[in-house]
Amino acid sequence: MRDGVENAQLFSNRLLEIGEGRLSVQSSDKIKFPPEFCNLVSSIEDLIDEVYFNISQNFADLSWSCERTILAPINEDLLEINTRILTMIPGAVTEYRSFDTVVDADKAVNFPPEFLNSLDPSGLPPHRLTLKTGCPI
Repeated sequence: MRDGVENAQLFSNRLLEIGEGRLSVQSSDKIKFPPEFCNLVSSIEDLIDEVYFNISQNFADLSWSCERTILAPINEDLLEINTRILTMIPGAVTEYRSFDTVVDADKAVNFPPEFLNSLDPSGLPPHRLTLKTGCPI
C-alpha cells in the first residue's frame, strides 16, 4: 500500500486520522478500514503468509526481510506473531533468559523474580528470548 510517494502520503494521512480520533468508529469500538487502506485477512496465519510469503526460503535475504514488518499495538500480540513466525523458519531454537538477581536481598521480597519475569515493558526484550541462527532480530 505504501509503494510510491502518493500512496505513502495517503497511508500517512489515514494513520494520522486514526491516531487523532478523526476516523469514525463502529458501535463495537472498532475502526472500519476502507478497502484501499490495507489488505484484510481473517487469521494470524493469513497475515503472516501475506507479509512473509515463503519465509522458510527467504528469511536469510536481508533486503527481503527489511521490506516487511507487522505492527501491533499490544506486545502480547507481537510475541504471539513472532513465535508463530519463528516456527516457520528452519533451524534449532535457542532460548536466552534475562538475569533475575537482586542487588539488595532484603528488598527481593518486594519484587519477586516471578513477577519481574512476567513484565513485558516496551523497548526491552522479554524475559525468555527465543532466537534461531540466521533469523533477523
